Amino acid sequence: SGGTIFKITPGGTLTTLHSFTSGKDGYFPQAGLIQAADGNLYGTTAGAGCSTECSTVFKITLGGTLTTLYSFSGGTDGSQPKAGLVQAIDGNFYGTTSSRGANNAGTVFKITPGGTLTTLYTFSGGTDGANPTGLIQATDGNFYGTTPLGGAAGLGTVFKITPGGALTTLHSFSGGTDGLEPQAGLVQGTDGNLYGTTNTGGKTFGGTVFKLQLPTPPTIGSVVNGASFVQGAPVSPGSLTTIFGTGFASKTYASTIPLSTVLSSVSVTINDTPAPLVYVDPGQINFETPLETASGSATAIVKMNGVPSDSFTFQVQPVTPGLFVALNNADSTPNSPDHPAAPGDFLIVYMTGQGPVSQPVQDGVPTPNPPPLFNATTPYSATIGQANAMISFLGLSPGFVGLAQADVQVPQLSSGTFPLVITVGGVASNMVQISVR
Repeated sequence: SGGTIFKITPGGTLTTLHSFTSGKDGYFPQAGLIQAADGNLYGTTAGAGCSTECSTVFKITLGGTLTTLYSFSGGTDGSQPKAGLVQAIDGNFYGTTSSRGANNAGTVFKITPGGTLTTLYTFSGGTDGANPTGLIQATDGNFYGTTPLGGAAGLGTVFKITPGGALTTLHSFSGGTDGLEPQAGLVQGTDGNLYGTTNTGGKTFGGTVFKLQLPTPPTIGSVVNGASFVQGAPVSPGSLTTIFGTGFASKTYASTIPLSTVLSSVSVTINDTPAPLVYVDPGQINFETPLETASGSATAIVKMNGVPSDSFTFQVQPVTPGLFVALNNADSTPNSPDHPAAPGDFLIVYMTGQGPVSQPVQDGVPTPNPPPLFNATTPYSATIGQANAMISFLGLSPGFVGLAQADVQVPQLSSGTFPLVITVGGVASNMVQISVR
């Protein structure tokens, strides 16, 4: 009396493959079966009204041999898996329990074909939802599902969960025209959107059919020195760095000190360390590479509204001098053909990637006003045209994050425009043009 598994031919001949005993084989198989890659069938028993060992995950061969892979305890692993399973691209099975768990609001679990179960997420019953239904794995590799309860209004949610167990609530039903209490799972259409139903609510309070467009993940095209923008060149710890890509936020400048690691719902991690953000727009992010970033290969990930990009690999080395195009004369006027410098004058050259400095610095914190000076400790030199140029100071610029300056004296040159290059630790910067009178 615990339910059955049956086979029926296209002509209508039915064969009972297994009758559940309400014992260790489970009770009340409420959801359908899936046929896995190994050819066997897999399913769950909800065990409603049964005291122990009646909520299960099972395997059954096409010939009717049933194996109980896991029996839910009703503790932190949850109970009553009323929905079926999905076999993911990693070969494991994923599913939900509709009750119990640490908060008595259900769980999301992973189970191997051999029966090893891992609880990936425990619902709180709050804004994340409660009593989840079944899952689907979408084309982005993540899982999506619904909860009939919980959410911001307590009326159900649509959620995303990664294979690693990070859950994001995509929509909380309000009980208005969007409906409430989605009792079933979702389907992904050929257009990439998710489709589902609510049990009630809507304009006539008879339920709804809804479409939910998945967020488009941001993309990273390149990671470059924030001054030189040289493609493929390394960056250095503490330097101003730029990501070019797509799908970022509208134009926003940092407005807090120390710099925040989130700006207009955008965040950047370098080797899993959050990076202080200076500026974002739809195609560009400026940030400080965390000081603790080790030399060698590094990975960047951008998140927009919690949706991550693919990881992007780039190179890091101790010094990567990059010069900004704009530089000032000693009187703070921009150097240009209309405002050239004279031989013997000093230019204030703004740069980044100068490498280690003589005083401790912190991620996202502006350089204090002197004293002391934050001098670059790696040997440096400069040339203007073919002539060597003296540098009286090279170090972090007071009041800024990641910005350095070099005070460079113009050598004896004829009037004209000349390329300036600064070399730090044997690494040459990009060239910028200066005007001499």
